[in-house]
Amino acid sequence: MRKGDYAAGAQYLNRAASLGGTASEERKQQAQDAEFYGQLAQAQAAYKQGNVSQALALSAPLTQRSGEQGAAAKLFRADVQRHNKDYTAAEQTLRGLLNEQPNNGSARENLYYVLREQNKTAEAQAMLQTLPASLQARLQPRVSGGNPTDPLRRQAQQAAANGDPQRAIALLQQGTARYPSDPWLRLDLARLLQKQGRSAEAANVMMPAFRPNASNSELYAAALFASENNAWQQSQTLLSRIPASSQNGDMRELSQRVNYNLQMDVAERYLAQGDRTAAANTLKALAARPPQSPADAGKLARMLAQSGDVTTAVSVVHDNMRRGVQGNAGDYADQVAVLNQAGLGSEAQAWLAQPGTAVAQHPDPTGEHSQRLRDQRSRPSARAGQLRGGL
Repeated sequence: MRKGDYAAGAQYLNRAASLGGTASEERKQQAQDAEFYGQLAQAQAAYKQGNVSQALALSAPLTQRSGEQGAAAKLFRADVQRHNKDYTAAEQTLRGLLNEQPNNGSARENLYYVLREQNKTAEAQAMLQTLPASLQARLQPRVSGGNPTDPLRRQAQQAAANGDPQRAIALLQQGTARYPSDPWLRLDLARLLQKQGRSAEAANVMMPAFRPNASNSELYAAALFASENNAWQQSQTLLSRIPASSQNGDMRELSQRVNYNLQMDVAERYLAQGDRTAAANTLKALAARPPQSPADAGKLARMLAQSGDVTTAVSVVHDNMRRGVQGNAGDYADQVAVLNQAGLGSEAQAWLAQPGTAVAQHPDPTGEHSQRLRDQRSRPSARAGQLRGGL
């Protein structure tokens, strides 16, 4: 998105608002949004050019905004401060944001990095414990378990990160031979095999979970793997074998996500059959309590738009983005597509430009979502034309 696009969009929207009418206030708000994202884009451009002082100066007034815009500015500013090794300022910025938005996941994750880089180990570990379990596992595998397989898993993760997936697979295969009952070694191995296109081998690795005497951890790990590959019915079957009294918060959260996606499958079938009314009714019921997962929220928004309810689709996207960055960057591909479809291209581009949404910072296991996000990032913005068509 070029800086001029934001300015032109803001001017156009201000002119539209000055004409009055029922949409006047909405156009005025959209103009203010375009001005904000234009200013944020200027700060980001300065930073990319290596002008740290200008980036900080341009972003300073933007942090006075409330809601998601103020949060976006503060996250950007903290990222600049952190990479400039001004850790004290970065910590102050992030703690200020968390005072306003205690559940902002992106602020918590970035504060963890800042604390760790200052060698504030105890505070960093305390912050790490507040992050989602999946993110904890990625940042510091099994931080509280002291599991004997942890060093091996870390070696494999490092090998994969260094671009040597075959060595990572070999290490994990050795590990599963030595520790055949450890489900997390198996899950790591299955994920890597799946990413390499070796789906049959990946499925075979998780087979022990289908034995009658499988442990709860084996069932949960296999249910996780099934959910990551959209095998929702299989995931539900595995989770149903874990007694309710033995389920922890992560298991219950996955169960809710699985049930939600099974309902989404029903709506998807309605859309495929051309029954948009039945699909819309099913999707609106789900939108009343939208999911927190960015991929799930994006899929819901995309299908709402397909059913003809773009307004609710955008509302779902805004609700999810207010939570901050929560997963792989590619998980936001559908959300960005919905914003583009709704004529909010500059907002979509500004979201993609945030440091926390960089594809490299949040790798996704399959690469599929990241490719879709890159497709959205490279798509020319049609915001002005879409807005003119909507007036």
